[in-house]
Amino acid sequence: MIRTTLARRSTWVPWSWWGAALLVMAGCDAGKEPWQQGEALEKSGKPIEAAEQFDAVCARPPKSKLCAPSQMRAAEARIAAAGSLMKAFEYEKASQALDKVLAGPATEAHKRAKDLKESLELRMGLRWEAGMKSPDKRATYDAMS
Repeated sequence: MIRTTLARRSTWVPWSWWGAALLVMAGCDAGKEPWQQGEALEKSGKPIEAAEQFDAVCARPPKSKLCAPSQMRAAEARIAAAGSLMKAFEYEKASQALDKVLAGPATEAHKRAKDLKESLELRMGLRWEAGMKSPDKRATYDAMS
């Protein structure tokens, strides 16, 4: 009788190594720092700077799991900034903020940005700002009426 045994290779790794590896992977999200900075800026009333930080989450080399939510937060921050800029009569800056939202993925924020971009208030405000920059006030009056 011939007895054969298959030698089994041991691939045993101590559980402490697996635990350490999981802790390292969980704590190394490259997007965590800009996300926290964006939240702080948003709370301090700086939505444009917050949106830039939320955009930086996706710019980090290892794709962060915070990337998709940060794109939505950046869009929301830019829409809020556009609303406050319009109240401050800064229509060109508001339009630029909305353009960045419209350049992103189509979401609910995208629809709201499109509606705000096409609003009568923004269109007339842009015309008003262009008229205020023009040295020829008669031509401005004719273009506005």
